[in-house]
Amino acid sequence: MKTLTAVHPFEIRFSEVDSMDFKFKSPLRYESHPEIIITYRPTESAKIVFDYEIRDRDTGTVCATGRSVQVFMDRNYELVWESPEFYRNWQKKWEVL
Repeated sequence: MKTLTAVHPFEIRFSEVDSMDFKFKSPLRYESHPEIIITYRPTESAKIVFDYEIRDRDTGTVCATGRSVQVFMDRNYELVWESPEFYRNWQKKWEVL
């Protein structure tokens, strides 16, 4: 699953989903009004981490929580071990690291 495509001098082409983990805690029903909260988790590693929480907006009940981890790949689909410059610049711009 490709989620982030980048044209960049460092030849980073993709941010592949490395792992996803979700825990279901309570069902949503057809008449429910879900609220999805996605939180970026800063890390010094060459990866992108998001936490997820799904709630019933009317009751505040947490229905599911989760996390996804994405890693950077070059155009040969080889893992990139250091954060690409464009990603470090993005982190600095938004003051998230």
